[in-house]
Amino acid sequence: IPEMAFGQGPAQPFGDPYGRSLDGVLTWTLWDNGAGYRIWKSQGSAVRERSQAEKLARRQVLYSVRVAYAQVQLALEQVKLVTDGLAVARNQYRDIQNRLRAGSSSRLDELSAHQEVLARRRLLQEAQRQAASALRDLLQLMARPEDPDLSGVYPAGLEVPLPEEAGVPTLFLSLDGFDTGPAGLRDPSGLKPDLRHPAIQGLREAQKARHEAARGLWFSRGPRVVLGGKMGRDYPNGPALETVDLKAASLALSFPLFEGGRTLHEAREQEDLARAIGARADGTAAQVVTEWRKARDNLAGRKRTRELDLQAVG
Repeated sequence: IPEMAFGQGPAQPFGDPYGRSLDGVLTWTLWDNGAGYRIWKSQGSAVRERSQAEKLARRQVLYSVRVAYAQVQLALEQVKLVTDGLAVARNQYRDIQNRLRAGSSSRLDELSAHQEVLARRRLLQEAQRQAASALRDLLQLMARPEDPDLSGVYPAGLEVPLPEEAGVPTLFLSLDGFDTGPAGLRDPSGLKPDLRHPAIQGLREAQKARHEAARGLWFSRGPRVVLGGKMGRDYPNGPALETVDLKAASLALSFPLFEGGRTLHEAREQEDLARAIGARADGTAAQVVTEWRKARDNLAGRKRTRELDLQAVG
């Protein structure tokens, strides 16, 4: 009934078909047995886990670039050594050819020298393929769009001219070298493995996040007290065509009576995940220590080999 007339008076409208309402609600948790705090700590550990993952990714990229750079240098050094060996084999082959014409050498010596030249050419081609592959890997890690012709890669500054069998060079490459002397290689005797490696720290933070999530689920099974307040403005006020302000306050107490053990099972699941991640972190730490020790032993062996090589050259 939109309106009604009483006696001879004017008709009285009942409400307005176009109503408006504006409300604002504010709630504050007074007590939740620490469940919200545990969830906040779990989320903080999750954020730190992502930060450690970013550090790990950056470190992996950096080390990958360093390894690729060292592989390019090693490949270029191999090309240089094989090129020098090919030049020596080529000179020996020409010398045997001249001696054969003079009658002081045999046909068998010439064939053997020619086979040596062919073997050196095959080694040079293989060394160039390895140098091209290593350089492609380095360019990819550096995000370089260049596509140079790497069919004939040689190090810049060769001490001997390229023999005819070396083919046409397409790229002369020069790289900054490493200091491999005693001053450039630190003594690892006073160093220790990095047990704060991002891979380990990330797993530790993930373990904390799961553990705090489990505690938050455990504590959420207790009582929860929430204080609330509401302010609003409504139009119309029932049948009266006027605006009314509404204010209300509330205090709510909630307590889970029955949920079939769902929260308990979820808490146990998070605890199991925390223990599993903790075991992974321990395994990663042990692997880091083992790899560090292997690198230390390998460096010591390389130093001893270098000393023997210097004695042999001297």
